[in-house]
Amino acid sequence: MPPRPLTFDIIRDGDAAVLEVAGEIDMATAPALEEAALALLEERPHRLVLDFAGVPFCDSSGIGVLVRLYNKASTTGCRLSIRQPMPNVRAILDMTALTRIFHIDD
Repeated sequence: MPPRPLTFDIIRDGDAAVLEVAGEIDMATAPALEEAALALLEERPHRLVLDFAGVPFCDSSGIGVLVRLYNKASTTGCRLSIRQPMPNVRAILDMTALTRIFHIDD
């Protein structure tokens, strides 16, 4: 069975944008996450929140996307955070030390 595509919902809250992500982030789906988040960064929000409450899995492709998004957000002065990562995803963020650069809202 082929993987289901990621789904996204966008919520704007003042000068912040929230990207609600649902589905597994892997080599097949990571480009869609990057495209959606970069489109929001083009709007120059003060803060971009990646809501991962619906993300049960994230592989190294997703980690690479997160690092690139962090670098892009840093150049625009945008604060990037990850909201409600599931335990498996939180463990990967901890192992890769991304919890040191991202604000994590559990």
